[in-house]
Amino acid sequence: MTIVSGNFAAGDKLTLGSQTFTIGRDISVEDANKAEEMAKFLASKLNGRQNKDYAITANGATLVFTAKKPGAVKDPNNPSKDPTVQQGPEAPKEITEPIITPATRTDPTLSFGVMKPTTAGADASQDGTTPAVAAVYTLTVNSSKNWQEGDTFELGGQKFTVGAAGDITVENANKPEEMAKFLAGKLTNQAYDITANADGNLVFTAKTAGALGSPGAPGAAPEKPGKVTVTQGKRTDPSLTFSAATETIAGMDATLPGATKLEDTDEVSYYVTQRQIDGKWYEITTEVYHTQPVDLDDNDLYGSLQSTRELLTESGEFASEDTIQNVDESAAIKRGIPYYQKSLDLLAQQFAKQYNMLNNGHMIDEKGNYLTKTDKLDDKGNPIYERLPEFKTTYYVDADGKYLGVDQAEALAKDPNAKEMTATLNKNMTANEQKAFDDFLGAKDAGGNLINTAPDGKSYADTKAYLDANGVKHADGGNLFSHQGDTDDDSGITAANISVSAGWSKGSTHIVTTYIKPFGEVNNTTQNENVSHMISMIDKGLDYNPQDLDPDAASTHLFHGSFNDMMDNMCSVLGNDRRSTNIMLNTYYSSAVELDTERDSVSGVDLNDEAMNMIQYQKAYSAACRLMTVIDESLDRLINNTGLAGR
Repeated sequence: MTIVSGNFAAGDKLTLGSQTFTIGRDISVEDANKAEEMAKFLASKLNGRQNKDYAITANGATLVFTAKKPGAVKDPNNPSKDPTVQQGPEAPKEITEPIITPATRTDPTLSFGVMKPTTAGADASQDGTTPAVAAVYTLTVNSSKNWQEGDTFELGGQKFTVGAAGDITVENANKPEEMAKFLAGKLTNQAYDITANADGNLVFTAKTAGALGSPGAPGAAPEKPGKVTVTQGKRTDPSLTFSAATETIAGMDATLPGATKLEDTDEVSYYVTQRQIDGKWYEITTEVYHTQPVDLDDNDLYGSLQSTRELLTESGEFASEDTIQNVDESAAIKRGIPYYQKSLDLLAQQFAKQYNMLNNGHMIDEKGNYLTKTDKLDDKGNPIYERLPEFKTTYYVDADGKYLGVDQAEALAKDPNAKEMTATLNKNMTANEQKAFDDFLGAKDAGGNLINTAPDGKSYADTKAYLDANGVKHADGGNLFSHQGDTDDDSGITAANISVSAGWSKGSTHIVTTYIKPFGEVNNTTQNENVSHMISMIDKGLDYNPQDLDPDAASTHLFHGSFNDMMDNMCSVLGNDRRSTNIMLNTYYSSAVELDTERDSVSGVDLNDEAMNMIQYQKAYSAACRLMTVIDESLDRLINNTGLAGR
């Protein structure tokens, strides 16, 4: 279905069915007037709405409707009676006739403000020490942003048409500063040069310097341009039309294959059926095994035993990929006790990691450059520290600043427009610069050998190892937290074993207040930027990655926030899970009670009905007995008392 589009302007509205689009907001004016771009826009908006059975794409200026299910197009007058035949959809619907509402136009305007003197002209001094000064005047240009193609304006006997060749474009006409540049190139003045400044004003500069009226200088200030005559061009109504739909590829059904029936055995019965699935015929053989075991998936099991098992074993976002693929595909969204245990362990590990990192650092100067110890001593015998030799490396980022690595070939493979950046090793490195140094220092060849060499000729696995070997570590630094109170080791920290480190508790490790080495050999300082950093760490947003705790975890993101936010999130997750589980339990219980009641109403015994039936039977029995009594009395009367008169 080919479309034709044109003459749209900003503010025009286009309505198709229940959808309304505004030109200039939903689609640019330029694209709205290009049939190919309009086709792309409509394909993205109409897909799945007015033709649910068809995927709508754009091919140039043509909309292409492709049936989502293969097969011959349905004939409404002769529907298939075979339920196994999966036909394609009916022919696509014609797109609703578009309704176009042109925008209400505001007249364009162009006027000038007051001519203001900026620099008064002055003559040169007689002794030649002061040069002549040219007179300068500024004129404000007031231009609206309502210009459209075809509009004209007449100024000083010259007529200009917006959008015409050689005149100003529509885009520039709607930018006051560009309009000023255009006018500066068109207006003339015998005594003044006319230019445009960055503020969009016209600047009149005297061609000859000197006070007004001096020999050669202008006799008077420049005259303000005459009134501008603006004429609004006649607009052609916008249009959008669709050609009749034409069939490109006829759908057809798959060939029906012949079915072959297998022989039944005592253990297995075979049922053969034929069905068309996604445009292909399949022979489906159902095998029914007698008294054979059935394999149940984890999610096929229900009841209190299954619920208890999931409560004790499911770890949610900490579940491994192997568990999700081979045991329970829903393991990543099932949270039992292990999930909350591991969440607390991850919080404890992150807490200890951040504060241990802050207390394990290297001396820097006031500019953030790392220091190294030398063999030199000052006059008091104290060691002299010097700046670590400058160490730089290059890395690559994309247009958004995303890190792409230190290898140029790999970076260009990810993004052909990758940009090269330079990083200098110091305290103030960005996250990208930190990654660059880690990658550079830790790069290895195919045999696992380090291939990069640090400036001192040694190879290191990462930035920290390089600094540990070269930078001066703070003497009081050390781990503040460990996995037991009798050690400084921070490996394997969990919520159950996190402790104050042995060094901190015994006084051999102190909180490092600053890493800045002041000028001179002053050992005591009041600087405390590291303590401030530790305090601010309480509110800093951090990423909590399940793989940091369990490398086999499938998920790479659990939460982002501060320590308190992480704890609050665990409480919120627990509360929400408890609420949703209670709702499910109540729903299932209500359904079970309703089913049980309905079953009893069909197969059970109603005591009221049974009592009424017994009363009815008792009444019927009593009536029958009385009838027999009456008959017996009648026969007795006839037999024994007939003919006794006159005795």
